[in-house]
Amino acid sequence: MSIRSTSDNRLEEPTARDAATEDTVAAHGAGGGLSIAPVSDVMNGVRLVSSARFVTDALVVPAGVTQRDLPGFVEGEIEYVSMFPIEAVAWGYLTEKGKGQSAVLAYAALREQVHAAEDENLHAVLPAFSCLCGLNWKCTTWVFLLEPDCLTLVRFPARKSCPDYVRSCFLPQDCTDELVWALRTSMLEAAPRTDDEAVADGVVRCVGIACRVNRSITFELQQQAVPGEAWNTWKRGYLTSAAALIAADVRDADFLDQERNRRRALRRLRICIQGVFILAILLGAAHVRYLLLLRALSESMRQVEARRSIVADLEEKEAMIQSTARLVASPMEAFDWLMAMNDLRADTVSFASTSFSRDGTIGVSGEAPSVAIVNQYVQSLRGAGQYASVEVRDMQSTQRGVNFTLAVQVAPGARFAEGGAE
Repeated sequence: MSIRSTSDNRLEEPTARDAATEDTVAAHGAGGGLSIAPVSDVMNGVRLVSSARFVTDALVVPAGVTQRDLPGFVEGEIEYVSMFPIEAVAWGYLTEKGKGQSAVLAYAALREQVHAAEDENLHAVLPAFSCLCGLNWKCTTWVFLLEPDCLTLVRFPARKSCPDYVRSCFLPQDCTDELVWALRTSMLEAAPRTDDEAVADGVVRCVGIACRVNRSITFELQQQAVPGEAWNTWKRGYLTSAAALIAADVRDADFLDQERNRRRALRRLRICIQGVFILAILLGAAHVRYLLLLRALSESMRQVEARRSIVADLEEKEAMIQSTARLVASPMEAFDWLMAMNDLRADTVSFASTSFSRDGTIGVSGEAPSVAIVNQYVQSLRGAGQYASVEVRDMQSTQRGVNFTLAVQVAPGARFAEGGAE
């Protein structure tokens, strides 16, 4: 890592101005007041530290360095190039949005030059150039940020919201508009800029900070496009998460570690509370459903008890009907078929006895004057089409004629219609 603005790659106390700045200040002088002076550096619990107090550099993050390992990696790089103990250095870093980090902007300054007694009571302590984070640019763009004591030039790569270059120049206490714009020109000429890179119009400043419930921060920015023109609302920069805010904060590392641990504990607590709340809702819904089902079951049981006597009475009547049907259905049906056989009987044929079996066979015994009349009767029964079989079981001659016995099997599916067989 090479920390910019030091000749031997070491973090040193920053000088007030470089040679180009001194020449510009000497040429334009100081005094007369600055009509475009920005607002206070402490706003809504956030203190913005002058960018000129920091040295910065873009670090390439090696593969395998996770989001959790990133603070340790940046601290190790800063400790390596610093000529002061890491305990005497205030440092932080800015990252791109998202989980994967290929590069970060690290910055560091002497602790005594950036810390204040009230810092622990503030929401955050950040370098002033962090107010430009969160903006996206179609191409590489240079932006000038006017601060209470310096003018800062920041470069944003194309389609990136995190800068990769920061250069600041201190301003004299009594500074004129002419000096600021002349310094802007000289800094832009000295910057490592190519012709295809864009430059934002004029200078911008931060005029307001809003702290959100999720610990994200929004910066209200204004722009003065040309010298002497009124300040107009420009864009909004932002740090989108609590993790990004803690990473950018330059307060004591132990204090920030406590903040990280507290944030993790709060996140776990919030997750637990949400889980308990969801579980309570589910249990409540299940209990309500149980009560509704119990109520419906009780109502059903009440209705069943109310109708039990009616059902018992109906069942008793149905049983009686079925019993009566069993008693009368078969004999009545057999009698009907016997009557149908009687309709086919000749006058000279008489029945002496009948019998019925469960398989649908009707037995008939009787007398006839001759065998020919018996055969004629048998042919009539067979020709009726209602009987599966008609057999002569016995036939004996007597003085009066012939005694015979017939076995008639009713055909399956045969129906008897009123007035005779069909």
